[in-house]
Amino acid sequence: MERCRESGHDAAFAELVRRYRGPVFRLAVSILGQEFAPEAEDVAQDSYDQSQDERRQRAVLACVGELPAVYQSALRLHYWLDASVSEIAVMLDAPENTVKSYLHRARRPPHAMLEERGFDAR
Repeated sequence: MERCRESGHDAAFAELVRRYRGPVFRLAVSILGQEFAPEAEDVAQDSYDQSQDERRQRAVLACVGELPAVYQSALRLHYWLDASVSEIAVMLDAPENTVKSYLHRARRPPHAMLEERGFDAR
């Protein structure tokens, strides 16, 4: 299952979800108890949603890792550390308009890379 998720084979991942939906649900019921069967369905579904989120996050990090270092720095400072453009400009010793350009240019390749890997890049 892990190989399908990491390699971006959505059809294979969907088949595994279909195949193991029942066993995952039964496991959730066995843990929660029969009286919580409706909640067990939510737990089973959440385990797949969480798996998809983790898969997308790994893909985003891989895409960012393929960018030039200055773009990586600008993106990480802005999105991961919540730094403002002016703060990034100071840290990178660059004019604010240059930082804005870095951020703008750095967003395009990951969107395309994510779409190539089968993710919605919005």
